[in-house]
Amino acid sequence: MNETEARKKVQETDIAPRQDVKRIIDGFLICIRQALKDGEEVKIKDLGTFKVVTTKPRKGRNPKTGEAVEIPAKKTLKFRPSPNFIKNILNKGE
Repeated sequence: MNETEARKKVQETDIAPRQDVKRIIDGFLICIRQALKDGEEVKIKDLGTFKVVTTKPRKGRNPKTGEAVEIPAKKTLKFRPSPNFIKNILNKGE
């Protein structure tokens, strides 16, 4: 599901008027992006936790030449699903 499809699904629930749904979803995503950019964890109950982690620098090899190269440290995003999400949503009925 992409962002446009998500908006349509939310609009189908009649929680808010159509024009408000886009603003609500956009605002929610802006808040999440800003929190992650600021290095904060984002915990969404019954969904999971988004966290920015920094990988360590490491040595690698150029697959074409076999030459050793330094791979610098970088920031990446980790997502850990909530146990409730796994138990109640993904495995419901099993």
